[in-house]
Amino acid sequence: MNYWLLIIFGVAGLLAIGAVFVLIYFKPKKIGLKQQDFAKYWQKIDKLIGSNNLAESKQAVMEADKLLDMVLKSRVNGENLGSRLKVARSIFRDKKNYNLAWEAHKLRNKIAHEVDFDPGRDLCYRTVGDFKKVFRDLGYVI
Repeated sequence: MNYWLLIIFGVAGLLAIGAVFVLIYFKPKKIGLKQQDFAKYWQKIDKLIGSNNLAESKQAVMEADKLLDMVLKSRVNGENLGSRLKVARSIFRDKKNYNLAWEAHKLRNKIAHEVDFDPGRDLCYRTVGDFKKVFRDLGYVI
């Protein structure tokens, strides 16, 4: 009799552990950042890129990249934006925009990590334009 109780409790314990695993690792993802919150954040980026100051233009790229990370974080798994982008290909309607997202993120990384890198204001402006295309593809109105 004790043998059967041990088996029953063992199986029940394994099922409980399995249920916890499923709840933690397969929780449903949110639909995404609300349009209203997105629009507020984008206004900040728009103001930065509208400046004639190179430092603010570079900051606009950084902020747009951060916004993309927030959007993707709610849709796909990954530890950082690079890993999220790798698995996000299927959520883009136009694969050109997926590639634009990668290129924009690479520019952000150069700005952030290469001290002497000077992208110039025009490249920053074009990159923020690319981010706009990416966000429109993902369903946001800008």
